[in-house]
Amino acid sequence: MIDEKLRDELLQIKITFPDAFISLNCELILQPELNIYFLLDNITDIRQVRLKMLAWVTRHCFTGVSTQQRELMIRKLNDYLGTEFSEDEFERIYLAFNDIRNGNKKFEARHYLFAFGGYNFSYLDL
Repeated sequence: MIDEKLRDELLQIKITFPDAFISLNCELILQPELNIYFLLDNITDIRQVRLKMLAWVTRHCFTGVSTQQRELMIRKLNDYLGTEFSEDEFERIYLAFNDIRNGNKKFEARHYLFAFGGYNFSYLDL
């Protein structure tokens, strides 16, 4: 059975991204028409959901999509995170999570500190 806090976090994502769904491959697909998704198979708590959102979704806030889609992703991701990040800040976040996406590393202390320590960019430089 799914953890209640994790379920609530996924519900919050569904509110922010109304077209979101979980595929049969255990992928959280946020924007089907843009193929924006990440795997849920190794998620064990809500913190990892937020970290994966930062690692995977931030790309679409500065590149890879049209200007209109980029503005939409910036608004939606900021709504979910409770932030007001700019396009440049999303790019900085994306680059700081680069090793995670490439499968080279697991989330590090600096990622957790950034995501759960008030989004202080100095943590990303550790």
